[in-house]
Amino acid sequence: MAEVSIEKLAADIGTSVDRLVKQFKDADIVKAANENVTEDEKRQLLDYLSKQHGGTGSEAPKRMTLQRKTTSTLNMGKSKAVTVEVRKKRTYVKPVSYTHLTLPTIYSV
Repeated sequence: MAEVSIEKLAADIGTSVDRLVKQFKDADIVKAANENVTEDEKRQLLDYLSKQHGGTGSEAPKRMTLQRKTTSTLNMGKSKAVTVEVRKKRTYVKPVSYTHLTLPTIYSV
């Protein structure tokens, strides 16, 4: 696993070392400014920060929205051109799993 120091990670992210150490502390990971950080610790910090900002952590999203925009030009006569922009938005929802539910058993007498 690739380990990186907190100073290098803070420089890569663009934040201060003190703020990064405080975020690690808030995520229950005790680190000093001169220590190295493993990939697992970075993932724990990312999950913690994602949950703090309203995310679900490392879980897959329940829905995904795709947006597509196409632009075309319509020629109207010799010197007239109109630009048309079409926007499409599709939302895909993850299906609910019903495997945890049990069906009632029917007894015939």
